[in-house]
Amino acid sequence: MKYSIEIDIVIELLKTKTVKQAALHLQIPYNVLYNFCRRNELKSSVPSKAGRRNESDQHIDEIVKMYLAGASQMQIAKKIGICQVTVHNIIKKTSHHMRTKSEAARLRDANKTEDELKQRAAAANAVRMAMGVMNRFG
Repeated sequence: MKYSIEIDIVIELLKTKTVKQAALHLQIPYNVLYNFCRRNELKSSVPSKAGRRNESDQHIDEIVKMYLAGASQMQIAKKIGICQVTVHNIIKKTSHHMRTKSEAARLRDANKTEDELKQRAAAANAVRMAMGVMNRFG
């Protein structure tokens, strides 16, 4: 299906809307407008959601420390001023990240000396203990 898109209208829309919002406004598929904007080198003046940093991301360290200290997700949410679901998601993502980093470290350990491996093992055990605490309360 062919769509008739006027460049002047798109330029005006992109001053106040994202490409996705403009596509909804014009009632055309997003990929059609996206390709049109690419061909004409048009960009939205509005930052996309992915470009914004979530306010709760600034509190990740504090959330994890409080959680490991034994605070519940609801207590953390009330103290920081964010919703409990956000706290849950941050803890979930952080624990996944810690597990992933631990597995990557194991792969690198293949070329390490025995002393280096012992040091790594001690650090990994500390991480595992922290993960166990997180999993118990999650």
